[in-house]
Amino acid sequence: MLNGKGGHTGLPMFAGVQNFGPLRTYLTKFINGLINRLLPGQTRRFASAKIIFFAFVLLLTADRVIADSPSNETITLHDLIQEALEENPHIKAARASWNASEAVPKQVSTWPDPMLMFGINNVGPKYSVGTQEMSMLDFGFAQKIPFPGKLSLLGKMAVRSAEAMGEEFKATELNVIQKLKAAYFDYYYLKKSIDIINQTMSLLKKMERTAEIQYQVGKGIQQDVWRAKLEVSKLYERLQIFSQMEGTTAGIINSILNRPTEEPVGMPIQPEITSFTYTVNDFIKMAEENSPELKKMERIIEREKSGLTYAKLQYLPDFSINLGWGERGAMENMWVAGIGVEIPLYFWRKQAYGVQESRANLYFSENIYQNTKQLLYSDIKSAYLNATTSRNLIDLYKTAIIPQASGAVDSSMAGYSVGKVDFLTMVTNAITLLDYQIGYYEKLTEFEKAVAELEALTGVQFAAEGME
Repeated sequence: MLNGKGGHTGLPMFAGVQNFGPLRTYLTKFINGLINRLLPGQTRRFASAKIIFFAFVLLLTADRVIADSPSNETITLHDLIQEALEENPHIKAARASWNASEAVPKQVSTWPDPMLMFGINNVGPKYSVGTQEMSMLDFGFAQKIPFPGKLSLLGKMAVRSAEAMGEEFKATELNVIQKLKAAYFDYYYLKKSIDIINQTMSLLKKMERTAEIQYQVGKGIQQDVWRAKLEVSKLYERLQIFSQMEGTTAGIINSILNRPTEEPVGMPIQPEITSFTYTVNDFIKMAEENSPELKKMERIIEREKSGLTYAKLQYLPDFSINLGWGERGAMENMWVAGIGVEIPLYFWRKQAYGVQESRANLYFSENIYQNTKQLLYSDIKSAYLNATTSRNLIDLYKTAIIPQASGAVDSSMAGYSVGKVDFLTMVTNAITLLDYQIGYYEKLTEFEKAVAELEALTGVQFAAEGME
């Protein structure tokens, strides 16, 4: 290996351990330096043998620990989705709200609770029941009876509200899955980008060593060496940015899964590119038949129609029945029965405005439905265009751009070694390849995120949850 001045550094005593990774390399150099400074020659070789053994065992153990770390466990999108469906707080809240709404119909469609009454009619200061004709113990029962059809309409309205909440729950599940998929694909993209940057940094370091050799033998210039160092530093800057984004995205995944923020997410696997043969009209038809947002608004419109009918029934009176019994002791008992009718006497101020309110609510719901549909169509078209464009670029990157950029790198490196290509061209080709490789995974991520958005918009999980 060349040092910064062009000379060769000495081989470390633990060169055989270097294949176990950067941690081994660092510890090897540290132990060698410590031994060289503190111990004389014979003692140094004896101590080295012992230290080699213990260091080797330590590093093997370290690799085993690192390999078993949760952060290195493979994760699949399917498993994460199942966990989100069970653990996500938003989904749990939506499910509880739906369950609560399903308990309403039977409540509102049941008669009002009856009333039991007890009283006493007494003459004079002393207890007179049984001795005075007008004295008695009163027992009464009263029941309000809504006009036929009113309670069934209230129950129907509550059922439609519960069905709307059920569609809201489905929409919540789809939205959470979409967010999880988007975060997962972003996480995969960032992991791949970091790997590509690390590979390119290794390539540039090889170019730097080549430039040093060329400079030492008088065939190159020192500027090439510094240019290589600069490009490595610039890549390190990008690496830091991508690492920060990776941590942020991992936090988003953990929040969706209701995990601790700092819990390791694991290693995503290579996505299987979703088969994409649908047209925009196919997606619009899917949405019209399956979209929870549209179905929710349809149930709300049905509820408001029943609400308008109910408001009109408010012009009709409710009834009440009353039964009473008078216990008079030794004298003959008395009973009473009656029926009451509520008169909508102030209908022009009450019932008429109730009908007006219901009509306005129905009109509002119908227009919200139409607006929701138009926005849905617009979002579907936008996501469809994003998906098709990204899919075409994926093929372009994979079949043409990246192979061409890779060939340019190989050709320029071979040309530089024989003095036919300048160093700047070789470095520029390497950075260009890096950009296109990252661009490929960026377009792959954009495509899968657009597909996930289409699934949420249409209410149809047509993509493979799909991981190889």
